[in-house]
Amino acid sequence: MTLDEHRAALHREPLDGFVRARAELTRSLHAAGDRDAAAAVAKLPKPSLGAWVVDRLAGLAPDLVRDLLAAAADARDAQRPGAAEALREASARVRGLLDDAGREARAILEEAGHPTSDATVRRVQTTAQAAAAGTAAEREALLRGTLDRDLDPPGFGPAGEPEPDTDAVVAAIRDRRRPAHAAVLELRPGQAPAADEVRVDELTAAVRRAEREAEARHRDVGRSAAEAERRRARADRLAAEARAAEQEADAAERAAAADAVAAQAAEEALRQARAALDGARGG
Repeated sequence: MTLDEHRAALHREPLDGFVRARAELTRSLHAAGDRDAAAAVAKLPKPSLGAWVVDRLAGLAPDLVRDLLAAAADARDAQRPGAAEALREASARVRGLLDDAGREARAILEEAGHPTSDATVRRVQTTAQAAAAGTAAEREALLRGTLDRDLDPPGFGPAGEPEPDTDAVVAAIRDRRRPAHAAVLELRPGQAPAADEVRVDELTAAVRRAEREAEARHRDVGRSAAEAERRRARADRLAAEARAAEQEADAAERAAAADAVAAQAAEEALRQARAALDGARGG
């Protein structure tokens, strides 16, 4: 595995367990004789909370991340004269995807036991947007789930030719790009896109939204099922503890009853002994 693959695997772990998981991986690599990899893994920083949530999005909602990369690329490409409509459309898609990312972030934070404050969710959204619109390395890290720090609010990159993306990012953007976007960018100033291109664009957007909604609902089902299983296990455990406590209470009651009988017998024996003593003295 490459260092980035090790990093991605560590970032899929619960954030609170990152240091322990990193130490275990370091020991494992060292034991396998890969000392260089062990030394590199040992230096990997623990991600910030915001970056960790974005990395979890890459694993749990990969299409959402790919759509965000594609929308940011479209917005970046549309920053030229005559493409104002394309820029507005791409920017609106970015905002909608960030709303989706915010909802997913709350679920991830809640499930992991982290605070779900608005400030934390905004930090996640800002980092995701900044990575999608940032450097080639940041876009790659967003796709692979290997961000380790919060990023500042972005523009859509500096003027001029953007950094070339890796093959993986290029493929992700190509697969999720809106079909009519390229045609819109080729329009002459003042020229409107053809009606069928607009229709295809609208339908594609609807399909993307439906896909993300279906994925989100499937994840909700998984989370609900896991929560139900945890609650059932807890209920079973409490029921077992209640049964054990009831049995202990029954045993204690039986012991108390036996002690009461023994106490009565002892009192009767004492009474008889005193009576015998009194009789002997009187005689």
